[in-house]
Parts: sequence; structure tokens; C-alpha cells
Amino acid sequence: MSDKITSEAVATAWAMRFDGANQYYEQWEDRFKCRQMAEYYEGIQWDNVPPSAEPYVANLVYATIETKLPGMSFMNPSASLKPKPSKTDWSPDKAYAQAKLREDACNQFLGDSKNDFVGVVEQGIIDAQFRFGIIEVGYDASWIVNPKAPKPILASDNDEEVDSSDDKVLMEQAELPDYENIYVRNIDPRRFRICGNSRWKLENNDWCGYWEYQRLADLYAIPAFKKKLKDVQYANAVSSDFIHGLENELTDEVGMKTNGDCIKILHIFDLRAKKRHVIAYAERILLASIDFARNPIKVLRYSRRARVPDSFYPIPPASQWKSPQDEYNESKEQLRSFRKRFLRKFLIKEGSFVSEEEIDKLMDGFDGTCSLVTGSIPEAMQPVPMPNVGSEVMQAMATSREDFNTVSGTSAEQRLQADRQTATQSKIIDARTSIRESRVNAQTANWINEIITEIAKLQAEKLTLPFWVRVSTQAPATFQEMEVVQNVYKQIDPVTDLDEDFDFDVQVSLSTISPIENERDKNAFFEFLAALNQYPQLAFSPELIRHLAEKVGLRAESVIVEAQKMALVAQLGQQAQADEAMNQMASQRTMAAATPPNMEQTANMIQNQVGLPTDMQGAA
Repeated sequence: MSDKITSEAVATAWAMRFDGANQYYEQWEDRFKCRQMAEYYEGIQWDNVPPSAEPYVANLVYATIETKLPGMSFMNPSASLKPKPSKTDWSPDKAYAQAKLREDACNQFLGDSKNDFVGVVEQGIIDAQFRFGIIEVGYDASWIVNPKAPKPILASDNDEEVDSSDDKVLMEQAELPDYENIYVRNIDPRRFRICGNSRWKLENNDWCGYWEYQRLADLYAIPAFKKKLKDVQYANAVSSDFIHGLENELTDEVGMKTNGDCIKILHIFDLRAKKRHVIAYAERILLASIDFARNPIKVLRYSRRARVPDSFYPIPPASQWKSPQDEYNESKEQLRSFRKRFLRKFLIKEGSFVSEEEIDKLMDGFDGTCSLVTGSIPEAMQPVPMPNVGSEVMQAMATSREDFNTVSGTSAEQRLQADRQTATQSKIIDARTSIRESRVNAQTANWINEIITEIAKLQAEKLTLPFWVRVSTQAPATFQEMEVVQNVYKQIDPVTDLDEDFDFDVQVSLSTISPIENERDKNAFFEFLAALNQYPQLAFSPELIRHLAEKVGLRAESVIVEAQKMALVAQLGQQAQADEAMNQMASQRTMAAATPPNMEQTANMIQNQVGLPTDMQGAA
């Protein structure tokens, strides 16, 4: 069997598996209305609406996600790497030095605006509200995999009239050493598929994959691909369709578009064989097979299913918001229709006005117009009574809004509103809301930890060129003097400086993810200090001080240790002051006992004695 037949067989087999996975995905997508709820987020919330009509839309879906997003998105991303033993000859000193170096290299990547780490993560969080968030972390110098690698310059880039089949490469893409980089990219969850016998944990599945569109002329620019695609004369997708999300995939039966310039590329991750297959889908051509050590796909999901417990596809949070959103919009539309339908009208009594001109003044005149009437004014004109809108509409609007807040878990404080509950009730509700938010934030933080862990590992395993990072150096400190932290730049050679065998845990602080979490950490810190000041004896027991930190929600171990040290120093200082005061009092008593009393003191002592006769006291 030739290599060509083998490649075609592999490509065909994987394309057929991908087609079968489409049915599984579409059933789940329809069941939880994923596509419809994504449209709701963009304000498309009415069905069968005429083009000229604009029904009322109060977009609670968009407002709720925008309210929750600051609680999960980044301010200044920062990761902490903690070493952990991996071998019998593990050296703590070398491990901590390596952890600090790897931490600086990783944070340099997170803080680089060119990598857009914050934007990629935020898009994944938004996707997880309607489906699930997918991020790919990898290293590849070829732009076919790495979206940030430079692409070749084509003749059609300067001349739109150039047909894709006649396109020429004006400038080749750069070679590997010029632009190697770790990258993170969003994968559209609409294009991601999983094997039919799916499992919740991605690593337990047989395979996963996604598709994207690539320009055929770009693929021709790669010699290895051009040889395999030499028989492809046209593409079956139009780039403008891809840009606008139409993804128009026409077949021969309905008429193939000959002016298309993109083809559909499958990226299949065989999780058993640890191979990544790049396949031209319609042409059934295997373009490349790449080995990988770890799955580069990181998935964010919030809720498991109950009917299919181990299914990969989750319950999207927004899928539960449709009914209250529809009810609220319908109530608002009823109010608007009522307001437009029932205009203010009046009844005029015949003969009450002096002339027709006076009536015209009221009907067509400006604000403050006066008219002459005969007889009493109330009898001249009476308003036409308007029917009531009905308490059911107002009640339905309030109920649907409350239902939406309940289902989405949005508190009044998050909506920047105050309620009329007591302080105790508000505190209880806020605590319950914090527990629910903490679960979601913890899931998001764990997902981000997985992404950062993969970035740190790839930096040591794949990078070959030196790069600059900003490191933190601490100047020597004296007693009762704060350490001076200086930020300086250092060049790192990943080949010699970064150890691939080094094992570590990544922890991204929730306070660096969310300004809300940062505020909660601040309050927990002050509450911890207040309790420690009120009960200083806790500082003498590491177990008690950690129990106190756990109760107030303080998670920073280094802060707990430093607080214990400072509390012990304060206690020792107070004890020293107390001992000094006791010594001073003892010295004063000793001196007083050794000094004989003078005449005045002797007289006072005699006078204050009890039981002496009065004449003897006078004599004394």
C-alpha cells in the first residue's frame, strides 16, 4: 500500500468520524438552544418579526453577563509557581530558584499585549455561557497552526482581481528562528467536536478536533502542502462568508462557487496515539501528522448534566435564561403597545367655546395656549377615560425579572441596586451569593491554571532563542526596615536556563483575576488583622492562626506567616514593657524600704494609728 493511499484512507476515516460527531453535537446544541441564546446575547430575541418591525428588547442576557464578567476577568494577570518534589535527588534550593525564573518567564508572556492573553481568556469565558470555552495552547512556527506567525505575502493581497488558482507568492514567510513563540488562541465552540462515546474529562476521550478555513493560496505557499494540493483547482468557501460567519459550504449538487478562495481544514487530536492530523476536509487530503506530548486543548465548563452524567457537553448557564427573558420582553412590548394605542382624547361640549377658532387653538396651539369658553371650564371639555393596562402585565414583568435574577444568580448588589431588606438579611443573601460566585470563579481559575501550566512547560521544552523578562530582585533588608523590591530585565536562554524536568504547581490568585475578588481579599485581610489584634494569644499557635484565616477567608499563606511573626514580635514587646514596669515598681519599693522616714512622715504615721487616746494624739 502506497503512502498516498494510506494518507487518503486516514483523511477519509477521520472526516467520516468528524461527520458522525456533528450529529451528536447538533442534538446537544438544539436541546439547550445554544445558538438561539447566543443571538439573545446580541439582542436578537424575537421570532418571525417583519423587517420593518422593531419589537421591544430589554436585553437581560447581555446585562447579566456584562455584570458577571468583571468578577471573572483579569485586571493584571499574574501567576505563582510553586516547586514540588519529582525525583529522589530533588534539591529545594535549585527548585525554588528554578520556580522563580520560570515564574518570571511565564508572567512576561501573560503581560505581553501582543499575546492578548486577557482577551483570549475573556472570549473563552463568554463562550462558556452559551456552550463551552475552548483555548488551544501551543508552539508552532508555521502559521497553519499558529495564528500569530507571519503569513506569506501573496499577489492577491495587492490585486483583488487575481484569481486564487493563479495567485503567486511575493514573499515567503519567515523561518523558524525569526518568530518562534508560544501562542494561545480561541477555538470557536461551534466548530469543536468530540468522539461519540464522550467523557466529561477531555483526556479520557478517544479524540477531539475542530475545523477552520484557510486560503488556498496560502497553503500553496508551503512547498509540502502545495505538492499535496496540486490537483485542487478551486476552493469551496468564500472568505467573505467566513468573515461574516455565514460559512457557506456549497456542494456540487447545489452548484459549487468557483470564486471561493478558502478550504475547510480539520485539526484532529488523536488522544490515544498522541497525534495531531491536519486534513483538507472536502478533498480528503492528509496535510500533516504531528506528535504531541500533552493535549493542547483546555476546556471551560460550569455545569454537568444529570441525565447523561459523564457527557462532555455541559449545561450552558444561559440556556436557563430564555423563558424569563421572553416573558419580560412580552410584558414590555404590551406596555409599549398600550402606550401607543391609547392616545389622550377629549370630549367638547357643544356651544362651550366662543368660536371654532378657540377650539383650533387648543388642538394646534403651542404650550401655554389659551382659549375663551362660555360657562364653567370643567363642563366645556372632559378627557376620554382610558382603560387600565391591567395589573397582570405589571405583575408578570416584575415576576419575570425576579425569576431571571434567581436563575442567573445575580444579586441586587451586583446590579448596583439596593433592596429593602434588613441588614441581617442582606448580609445572609450576600454570603450566599458569594458562595455561588466563588464556585464559578474557582472553576475559571482552575481553567486558567491549566492554560498557564501548559505555557510554562512549552517555554522550557520548545523555545530555543533567548528572550528578555522582567525579574524581581530584593535588596538586603535590616531589622524593622522594609525590603526594597527592584524590577529589572534579564535575558533568559531557554535551552540552558529553563529545566524541562522541573515539576511545579501553578496558582493564579483570584484577586488578580477579579477586582471584586480583590476587594473581598482586602476585607478579609483587615478582618483577620482586627481579630488577631483582639485575640493576640492566637499568634502563639500556628494551628489557631490558620483556623482564623480560614474562617475569614484569607488564603495567602505568606501573609498568614508574616502576620504571625509580627503578632509574636508585638507580644514580646508588650511582655518586655510589662517586665520593665514590674522591675521599676520593685526598685521603688526596695528604695523606699531602705530610706528612714523623716519627722513629717513619722508624725503622719503616729496620727493615723488606730486606738490611741485623743490626748496622746495631740501630744504627739
